[in-house]
Amino acid sequence: MAYEATVPRSWTRVPVGRLVSTKVIGLCSQNIAAVSPSIALLSHTISLQLCCNTLTSIPDTIGHMRNLHSLSLARNQLTALPDTIGFLTQLRELRLNGNQLTRLPDTVGRLKKLTLLLLQDNQLTELPQSIGEMAALAVINVARNPLPVLPAQIGRLKQLRTLSVEGCPLRTDITPSRAPRAPPSLKEFAARVIVRNQLPILSRTPQPLRQYLLQSHQCATCQGPYFDTYVSRYKFMVRMTLHIPLEYRLCSPHWHTEAERIVSMFGPQPATQPPPQAVREALER
Repeated sequence: MAYEATVPRSWTRVPVGRLVSTKVIGLCSQNIAAVSPSIALLSHTISLQLCCNTLTSIPDTIGHMRNLHSLSLARNQLTALPDTIGFLTQLRELRLNGNQLTRLPDTVGRLKKLTLLLLQDNQLTELPQSIGEMAALAVINVARNPLPVLPAQIGRLKQLRTLSVEGCPLRTDITPSRAPRAPPSLKEFAARVIVRNQLPILSRTPQPLRQYLLQSHQCATCQGPYFDTYVSRYKFMVRMTLHIPLEYRLCSPHWHTEAERIVSMFGPQPATQPPPQAVREALER
């Protein structure tokens, strides 16, 4: 059953109670300003269209809509998405264009079945590295965002057919900096060791440290963890007539030039690389 009826203009919230068994929900241009946390009840819904409203946020409970295939939140006033968006693992299409998003949560990398991602006309200054894990992506539109570079992991997307970057202030100089870098803090050094070797976290570990350990990023070369400190390297990806700058974020200066990057791919395993599974299991015994 589809719900496409025009709701009264006096309504400013999604009438979730009336839609529990609905599979296709179309609520475009209904002057909706808020979505109730009870949206979690829409577990049967496969398509949800909330475009052209006045939404400023989406509740965390949207992550319970596990059967959702298509989600449109385009042309609202969203500035952020909840991390729980990553629980929508059946999602194929995600339309977020025409909002005020400044970042995407790293959890979008869990959307392995997503084929269409529309992000044009937002305020994004970077894309998460986890975008490289969205193996089914065929169309990405990030036009008219203040993006200077794209993450190098985007080059892993073998199914990518369309990448739109029109109107983005992409950088043209990709010369790596040779300036000395500040070393990671002692806190980050310790956190890297814990995450890299998957060491158990003691029950008495303070909650702020637990949260910190959950915020690691992956080095683009060795896949080792880093947190606040990283080294940037760049190369151009050529698509048609476009030269798109890609940023490699590294846990340490593994390489400076493209030639060195290629050599590093065939060199010995760096100490920062996570150990193989068998070694980790031996360490945990």
